[in-house]
Amino acid sequence: MKQVSGILLLLICAIGIFAWKEYDKQSRIAYLNNRISAKEVNDQQQKAHQKALAKKEAENKNKYKVRVVHDSKPETNTYPIILDASASHDPDAGDKLTYEWIQTSGVPVSLKPDMNTAIVSFEGTPGEYSFELVITDNYGAKTRKVKSVKIHPEPNETPIVKIKVRQGKSKTESRIQ
Repeated sequence: MKQVSGILLLLICAIGIFAWKEYDKQSRIAYLNNRISAKEVNDQQQKAHQKALAKKEAENKNKYKVRVVHDSKPETNTYPIILDASASHDPDAGDKLTYEWIQTSGVPVSLKPDMNTAIVSFEGTPGEYSFELVITDNYGAKTRKVKSVKIHPEPNETPIVKIKVRQGKSKTESRIQ
């Protein structure tokens, strides 16, 4: 009888150990599946975030921001801007390039010296301006590029008011002295 109960006890322990190992194995599989699933979600979120950042970078890549310095002169509300495409070139050595600047948005401005030079300038008021540059070689091959300029208004803080209140002298006090 002791032998049977010993074998029975040993059998129960073996079943318990086997069941525990199976439970542990299933738990690990479930944990790993959850990690993989969570990692896939995180990877998707990260890819979406990277895509959004790349899109924002592409939008801002062609935008130049100008901050006007406060000069205490309200009548000065323009800012000189230079658009310089003189570093542009044609890989086919010797080809002649022509330039055409086209304003595509913003308050109309006059490009100086004219719109057919590599370097142009204008006086801009606060706002956003976009320009398309078309460069053509003497074979007719064209490249277009858009550049935006945002001129921020001159910064101006509101006045700070400081009022002191103090007691003055009455008319009778000033006559006595």
